[in-house]
Amino acid sequence: MPNEGYRLEWPDPNTHPHNIDSKAEKALTKLQASFMSSSTTTDDPSDKAPSEVLVFPIIQAGQFNIREEEQCLSVLFNHVALHGTSASFNPTMDLTSGYFGLYKPYQDLILSSSIDCRIIAASPMVNFRKCF
Repeated sequence: MPNEGYRLEWPDPNTHPHNIDSKAEKALTKLQASFMSSSTTTDDPSDKAPSEVLVFPIIQAGQFNIREEEQCLSVLFNHVALHGTSASFNPTMDLTSGYFGLYKPYQDLILSSSIDCRIIAASPMVNFRKCF
């Protein structure tokens, strides 16, 4: 097949693409650390306006030993369980993903928590492809 206007360049000729696990883990960990060190959020929910929304982009790449999603959700649910909810502090958590499949430990966290959760998932038809 002739060149179709693109060229694939592999930035590290000493590492075969099938053996990128440790390099990817280091690169993702470095990326995460750079964002964590530049974070400027406060830790006190009373400092926030009642309608404020916090968005936390997280990475889950188990094949590269990056399990930030699991750690973050566990910490979040444990924090809410420790501090409880009240009339002045009653958060709602929205969980979403384009490939959402509710992992059993997440099911357990949601079902045992007092936090309100909304699960936003793509339609089962989103990945539907008509085959002829």
